[in-house]
Amino acid sequence: MRNTKLFIRGSLTFAGLLVISGCAGTTSKYADEPRVAPTSVVQINQQLEIPPEMARVYIQNGIHTGKRSLDKWLTYCSVLMQEVNIPGEPLQTVAPGKFEITEVREYNDWHYSPRIFASMTLVRLDPPSNVIYSVDMRLKSQQQPGVRSLICVKHVDAYGRFYPTLAEMRVALGDAIEINMP
Repeated sequence: MRNTKLFIRGSLTFAGLLVISGCAGTTSKYADEPRVAPTSVVQINQQLEIPPEMARVYIQNGIHTGKRSLDKWLTYCSVLMQEVNIPGEPLQTVAPGKFEITEVREYNDWHYSPRIFASMTLVRLDPPSNVIYSVDMRLKSQQQPGVRSLICVKHVDAYGRFYPTLAEMRVALGDAIEINMP
């Protein structure tokens, strides 16, 4: 009698778990959405001037800004040049024009901090809770070969995959730069 009750109770528990697991969704609340395809086109609508002794210009909410003026908790982007502005030389500029995206890479820095602290303390640490997620779009233009890439960054204070979405990148770029998907 006791074994029968345990068997029935166990069977009902197992059946309940099957029903619950069948109702659970298989998609994440942070499911990947298409970001940027390597065949997309970037249209720069304003002339961008690279600051002295720098190789990039930052854009947030459609406004050119310095690195120290960025709100690092909001998505921001930068246009990266092949070379750094050399003191005494004319400043580099990016003229309005179209750029083909040849490659898209996503990366984050979650591994960086634990590596530093683990070497000091010899203790395995969890990844940091504030991680920078980047989407690097390599650019190509016959008219402006010195322009290397458009990089959009998102600083997140929780775990998971939180790369900037296409919508977030468009907000960060505003009217200064457009990303046109095929």
